Amino acid sequence: MMIKKKFLFPILIIFIVFVCIAASGSHIYTAGRNLYVKIKLFSEILNTINNNYVEDVSYDNLIENAIQGMITELDPHTKYLTKEQFEEWNKNYQGYSGIGIRYDIIDKKITVISVFEDGPSDLAGIKPGDRIVTINDESAYGIKREEVQKKLMGPKGTRVTVEVERSYWKIPHEIIIERDNIHVKSIPYTFMLNENIGYMYIVRFSKTTEKELIEGLQYLQSKGMSRLILDLRNNGGGYLLAAVGVVDRFIDGDKKIVYTRGRIKNSYHQFFSTDKNVYSKLPMIILINRHSASASEIVSGSLQDWDRALILGETSFGKGLVQNQYTFTDGSALLITTARYYTPSGRIIQRPFDNKSHDEYYKEVLDDSLRKIWEKNPDRPQFSTMILKRDVLGGGGITPDVFLNTPEDTISALVRDLYYSKDRLFFTFAEKYIESHKNELETNYEEYLKTVDPNTIFNTFLTYIDGKDIEYSFKEISENKKDIIFLLKRAIVNQNWGNEAGYKLSLLRDYQLKKSIDYFPDAERLIEKRTKE
Repeated sequence: MMIKKKFLFPILIIFIVFVCIAASGSHIYTAGRNLYVKIKLFSEILNTINNNYVEDVSYDNLIENAIQGMITELDPHTKYLTKEQFEEWNKNYQGYSGIGIRYDIIDKKITVISVFEDGPSDLAGIKPGDRIVTINDESAYGIKREEVQKKLMGPKGTRVTVEVERSYWKIPHEIIIERDNIHVKSIPYTFMLNENIGYMYIVRFSKTTEKELIEGLQYLQSKGMSRLILDLRNNGGGYLLAAVGVVDRFIDGDKKIVYTRGRIKNSYHQFFSTDKNVYSKLPMIILINRHSASASEIVSGSLQDWDRALILGETSFGKGLVQNQYTFTDGSALLITTARYYTPSGRIIQRPFDNKSHDEYYKEVLDDSLRKIWEKNPDRPQFSTMILKRDVLGGGGITPDVFLNTPEDTISALVRDLYYSKDRLFFTFAEKYIESHKNELETNYEEYLKTVDPNTIFNTFLTYIDGKDIEYSFKEISENKKDIIFLLKRAIVNQNWGNEAGYKLSLLRDYQLKKSIDYFPDAERLIEKRTKE
């Protein structure tokens, strides 16, 4: 009986294929017949492995691997996701229901790294640095990462009881947290860089991006913004309509934002702006880099084509494939490419991937020497912008108006070992430092940074890591002193004043951002010229 059940799935595949051939008509009978033969062969191989292989094998695993092998024959961005992978992927764009923390496992304890503002944990009083030691009266000591989510996530309105250790508590406290929908912000940082330059960092394009954008712009305007930097660096994309909504806020109505074209007839779509914009004359600089992809390329490419914003940074990734999402009864999903994106001037966003392996395709973006070959290819097609007829390059990705290369990564192996240590040395040091320097940290972070002695922090840190599993020489540690002090300051600022304060501190070492400010006169001239046309 067991053997018959094992044969049932391959037989079902053949039956389905046969029915599809019969229903398709004679004009594709030959092609269908060939498909039937191949599916039958696949079934025979599957059964041969099952009956004769030296060890027991799982049909599920074999078919899963076969699906993944089939996907590799397509473009680099078509993906098959298992139920678990698809649920994880969805969290970034649709949110999820849980308690709203970011965590790590340090010394076998769930350690809260950050808390979502106004989320369930924040409202319940959970703070960064807290250790969750029990969940619903069960010990969480030594828990595996994959088990944490299973225990802490759950339907909205349900409750989870945790015991929490905090550095200044003598015994753990019991805290009840009511789970709620958790939204991962699309625009985590919106603030003024100076008295007139507003800054917004869009990390992903999700369902709430346009709403967050409008709220952010209104806030910046209330603070006196007359110039805007839109940071799309390291933005891997997201929802097409979110990108369209962002562009729509900066250009006049009835302008083509993006269009798609593919093999099948209904893959051709055009997206136009409406009359709801209110920021059509705000001088803008958009920052992109080699990791800006998909929806971020639609935004930067469209606003460049309409001479609406000055684009600075590096040529973007070149991911311009329309992907439709097909979900299946087992909860898995196929993200399959059905068309390509084109900017208003006709530039194709997708970088060529034919005759390249998966590794070669990605290496072309990350390797500077290969990037230069691609960027300086004399055969790249030229296009003209829609209003001022400026020359812009096609052939994949969005080429900036002004190149601002990222300085070479000079962080040493020693600093990396310290930063990525399993003991999270910078994080745990900051915890102890804050606890013993409470009076110094009652001011704002700008004042603290002006008065703190960096040598004291550095020497205290060396004492802290003494005896840890880190090998270094006095010469090594001295050569990297500047970077270590900066990372220590950021860890302290992050934990004491929040993520936004830590992010602002990071921007002080951001060459591209600081240099981009010098180009606002060019962005303003762009607005003036297009207004005259």
